[in-house]
Amino acid sequence: SGDLTTLEALSARSGGLRIASEYPNLAESLAVRLRLKRFSIFPLWGAAEAYPPDSAELVLVPRKRPDELLERGLKPISRLLDFKAYLIANRYSLETKDMAEVVASLIDNLLPEGEPAPAGVSRVPRAMTKPPAREMPADVVRLALPDGHQQRHVRSILDKAGIEISDYPSAVGNRRPGSSLAGVAIK
Repeated sequence: SGDLTTLEALSARSGGLRIASEYPNLAESLAVRLRLKRFSIFPLWGAAEAYPPDSAELVLVPRKRPDELLERGLKPISRLLDFKAYLIANRYSLETKDMAEVVASLIDNLLPEGEPAPAGVSRVPRAMTKPPAREMPADVVRLALPDGHQQRHVRSILDKAGIEISDYPSAVGNRRPGSSLAGVAIK
């Protein structure tokens, strides 16, 4: 598959390159800037750094700390962009509703670890898991299950179809649930 360790090596690559990201417009901009000859962009929704697609050669993800990607088993090639995010709140809602849990969750996801949260806001602990790097046999069907608000509905559909899925949704952050289906890998 060739050298994928530098931006120069990516630019010189003659074969196709699959790039997955929650930011498909930035991924496409990178591919054009690198003058990639053949590339495909795969848009993702949520936690791409936690479990990037097994079939993508590259994944463009945000990170809070330099070593965060290494802890997840990913090898950073280059930092592409620095940015800051600002939380803008509706004054009336902030004054009349208890928004502490929502704001704490946002702060935890925006601030780098070690940086103190604003006064009155506490960090929300998160489970960090390192995804296993593995090759998939060609005859295995890969199924990506949604996270977040869609889990309850998908779980209901799978139950009605008689498909057993263990540890989904997971209380401990397991991103690769088990299944009663032979020849299916789930994440």
